Amino acid sequence: MEKEDPEYFNKVYELLKQNINGNNGIKKCRFCDQSEPTVGFNTRAHIIPELLGRNNRITADECDTCNTRIFSAYESHLATFFRPYFTMLGVEGKKSVPVFQSRSIGGDNLTTTTIEYTNEGHRKIVIGNENDIQIDDKNKTLIVTFRLPNHKPIFVYKALLKIAMSLLPKNDVIEHKHIIEFLRKKENNFILGFQFPIVFITVLGKKFASPGAHLYRAKIESEPDGYIPKYTLVISFGNIVAQIFIPPSISYLLQNKPKDKTAVLNLFHSFIYNINYEKIKELDDNELINVQYKFSSINLSSSISKPYDIKLYFKYDSLEKH
Repeated sequence: MEKEDPEYFNKVYELLKQNINGNNGIKKCRFCDQSEPTVGFNTRAHIIPELLGRNNRITADECDTCNTRIFSAYESHLATFFRPYFTMLGVEGKKSVPVFQSRSIGGDNLTTTTIEYTNEGHRKIVIGNENDIQIDDKNKTLIVTFRLPNHKPIFVYKALLKIAMSLLPKNDVIEHKHIIEFLRKKENNFILGFQFPIVFITVLGKKFASPGAHLYRAKIESEPDGYIPKYTLVISFGNIVAQIFIPPSISYLLQNKPKDKTAVLNLFHSFIYNINYEKIKELDDNELINVQYKFSSINLSSSISKPYDIKLYFKYDSLEKH
């Protein structure tokens, strides 16, 4: 069950303060429990992958082995999944905004559609298949079908879940060891009692200066409608806000049967980033503010590596056809 009441989210969840600046003692990896010198800590381990945008969110408790041999594999699937957003919204990774190139049809390279974000902030689209692009001139809307190459949706979820586990308070890590094992293993069996590997995405009218990641903790465990996931992760990059929910802790699984209950998924109030605060100053105290925003939800439960199509809608001011 999804709830979109913006006021209710703040009643249910609180933002956790982050303390990730470093480790003054012997370094220990929170993911494999190994310490130096058994494992190295020479790689700059980013909490937020740089493919979501350049950032300095570094963690000191992720070893080189976990970073490069396990989690980097998930990031390639995350990059494939979000690439349409990167290109259309002009999100710069380590080097530049990536060019989107759709998979071909029947091995024919002439059917490949290419989209490039130019230095002037325009989108240059070379259409290989006319069905990839639809133009709604009346509503000034560009409808693009992105034919993504092979990737595993569950690896996309694992990449996002790893960000959440990096932000998890140290005193709560042991309660979520089963989730860390889920991340470290190649098997993709669902965690007991966990039935919502879904990402909720909102496209905003404003662009973030840099990517962000915030972990929220529930103030209550349940309500009449069902149980509330203890943690939810909200990430932001480009014009995107994405949210996932974290599987229950070990103690909660032992004390309850969440699989027999409905999970109440309280959606983050992304609309706050669309508010024009300069206009608010001109309003009367009792005047209402109307803000439009939409969520899209994508199920990431599949462990099958196969091509996927995603259709996105973009507003435009002007369009040049050649």
